[in-house]
Amino acid sequence: MEDNYSKLKGKLIAHTRKANIYKYNNVAIKKYHKDTSEYIRLDLEMFEILKSIKSKALIHLIDCIYSKALEHLKRKYRIDSFSYDYIKRAKFKSIDVNTEYTLNSLYELKNLVAQLSELGISLYDCFYGNTIVTDSNIVLIDPDQFYFHNNVSDNYKSNIETINNMLLSLWNYEYTNFLHPFYDIRDYFTFNDFFKTNYDTYLNDMKNLLDEETPRDFLKKVLKERNYNYDSYEKKIKS
Repeated sequence: MEDNYSKLKGKLIAHTRKANIYKYNNVAIKKYHKDTSEYIRLDLEMFEILKSIKSKALIHLIDCIYSKALEHLKRKYRIDSFSYDYIKRAKFKSIDVNTEYTLNSLYELKNLVAQLSELGISLYDCFYGNTIVTDSNIVLIDPDQFYFHNNVSDNYKSNIETINNMLLSLWNYEYTNFLHPFYDIRDYFTFNDFFKTNYDTYLNDMKNLLDEETPRDFLKKVLKERNYNYDSYEKKIKS
């Protein structure tokens, strides 16, 4: 495929161990480093499938540049770069907005999980660093290591768990800012503390979280109930 991006003078907006990300107008371009392993690049077949998915919870893929893969690999092609709609971060933390925001995000994420699971796609590498909090909902922005798995039931359960852990990862980051690496809110509760739930109905059941104004308020309540000094905790992670 012709390199449509080589003449673009995009602004570098992120540098990671596997790629640089540029912004050109309203488009983001992810360009892998030459030495980035094939196994952590987005697969071409996966790219084409994800491109067809319309979801508020996933970046909208536009185009990609690929070349022939190395002979010893099972893949026929390797993606060298791809573009997607640029997403603007919100100025707030998801942990500090009303719980309706969280529920809307979970609604979009669950619908995405249902689509991906039916298509035989499993989520991987979903954590705070691979999400963006927008004004309307939480978005997954790095599908590089999504992989194929044909068991729909297993996919769905695994993908829901991944989303649950991603949300806790995001809240842990927003709560602590990693100012003190030895404190992790996930040591004191699990996702099930937020929702009286099972995998299939967790958006329909009564939600513990709804009793509080924001996720942060709920975290404070849980820590207090479990005899953990919240004020002391905040002082330690800010010290």
